[in-house]
Amino acid sequence: MPSRLIYSFTQEFDEIVAIDHQFVNEVDVLQPKTDSNQQSSGIYTPAICMGDAIRKARRNVGLTQKDVAASIGITDKAVSKWERGLSVPDVSCLSKLAVLLDMDIELLVASAAPEERAQWCGLLVLPLRENGIRPWTLIHDKPAICYLLSYFLLSGIRDITIIQGDNSDYIYKLFGDGSILGINLKIISESDFRFNRKSVSNRSSVKKVFSIFDYLLFDGVDLTRLLERAMAHCSNLASIAYPLLPYGQNCIAHGRQTDQEVARKSHRALMMERYAYTSLPIIFCSRDIVESAVSEIDDAASFSKALLSLIESKDIDVVLADRGYLSVLITNKNHLASASEYVELHQRLSGMKLRCVEEIAWRRGFIDDKGLVAAGRKISGHELSDYIEALLGKSKPTVG
Repeated sequence: MPSRLIYSFTQEFDEIVAIDHQFVNEVDVLQPKTDSNQQSSGIYTPAICMGDAIRKARRNVGLTQKDVAASIGITDKAVSKWERGLSVPDVSCLSKLAVLLDMDIELLVASAAPEERAQWCGLLVLPLRENGIRPWTLIHDKPAICYLLSYFLLSGIRDITIIQGDNSDYIYKLFGDGSILGINLKIISESDFRFNRKSVSNRSSVKKVFSIFDYLLFDGVDLTRLLERAMAHCSNLASIAYPLLPYGQNCIAHGRQTDQEVARKSHRALMMERYAYTSLPIIFCSRDIVESAVSEIDDAASFSKALLSLIESKDIDVVLADRGYLSVLITNKNHLASASEYVELHQRLSGMKLRCVEEIAWRRGFIDDKGLVAAGRKISGHELSDYIEALLGKSKPTVG
């Protein structure tokens, strides 16, 4: 079991207070030292990047600048300055703005540092399993590959490499080079893996890799925030663990602690006593670690095992999810049925599509309205047409 616990995410009031104090300093740093000509000249300061995120989120929820101003209690000129990158929201406005725009405060502030996102790439390893689960296996109404790609899209990652354990061209026929979703997609088949090992992360700008190495359904109300936070707090090697049934005590050993951890120590201690935690087939790590793992491996199955062994490392940082998450590692037909039942129930009761890659890409700004329609036709066919029309013609529901 992983031995170093770094962060535990809770909904407790004391954490919210701690976060607010943290953002006081962060927003002070983001105050722009710029002029109005920087955006037009291609210079993107943190304030401009935050303003762009505010503008996109405002349009996504169908609000005008005057609507935002009236709801928060400021002038529309102030909102205009935010969106043009001439100023940033005051700390006192952040919470209201995040609720109004359906954004997390941390993600709003993180939008001011897009260069961090550019340092990441996605890596999906799909070994050939004896259980018969394949990229095209349906989990209720969508192929498994859509669920797996959705985690990268939710995290804002646009450069993704897929290593598959067979030579099927199904993924390529469905997504091509990824441009249909506004992403860069590279697919390496089993027969080509030995000759393309360095292509897993060959871009000089890439410093960190978000890897998934098995078929997985993972869901929770704050999933996007959890993934973003795991990326933000990944120094070298990290994974995610989530609570299961009541267990005992001390199921994960404590390691180094930050100031925030000390502030939440009593809550975490209680959680540790009540729940057992299990890790997911997900790794956040530096590029060097991936290159080292793949250097002497010739197939996807061995690569998957190498990544799994990293989770058992004593040097890994463990990001703890709070209660309210569900995970199904799809290793047999029963697991597949359970995952399908969950998706069907969720979609039937909420009226929203779970892990719809077309919608996520659209909400992330990777594709526009026309791109959403085109992606829906190619990936999901006529089954999604009514849902997409509702997205474009009515107020937009939230995708988690």
